[in-house]
Amino acid sequence: MTSAPTETPDIDKGQQADDTSKKDIKVGDTVKVNFSASKWATGEYILPSVKGQSYKVLETSGDRLLLDGVYSWINRKNAEIISTNDTVQFNGVFVLDSWQYELGNVYVRNNDMSIQPADWQNDIPASAVTLTDRYGVRLANRNGLGNNGKVEYFTLDGHYKVLERSDNAVKVLIDQEPVWLQASFAE
Repeated sequence: MTSAPTETPDIDKGQQADDTSKKDIKVGDTVKVNFSASKWATGEYILPSVKGQSYKVLETSGDRLLLDGVYSWINRKNAEIISTNDTVQFNGVFVLDSWQYELGNVYVRNNDMSIQPADWQNDIPASAVTLTDRYGVRLANRNGLGNNGKVEYFTLDGHYKVLERSDNAVKVLIDQEPVWLQASFAE
């Protein structure tokens, strides 16, 4: 007997947060005060009612984080990241260079956005793209032409969670799939 796939957005968010180093915590991220934390960065004792609770980061200063709600500074080592606020968007109209079919799913690839040599890690889930004309006007017929020799165009209309960054690349979550793209296209 097979069961239906289960949506787990909170677990997915937790995994993304786990992949973020404490040194990368920034303003807007949400952190939880560790149960093992005993003192604020200023030396005062942390109340038991604060431990295990989540707070948005208002400000950072070196190894310290200013938490919203309690307006106290905590050392980074005494906080666990719950969610990050690092997102990017991809503005513009892109050429749909090829359709990719992997494990029963459909993807699109833009060779300029891809990390070369392009492979499955650069493929964008087709469900996330909007097919357009070359000016970015949404097509009435949303069916792709499938590499029939005519140029196709698309836009990416969302804000995408950043999972990882490198010098020239950014790994983003698009429709629950990690995709590596050229950082120069990310805003």
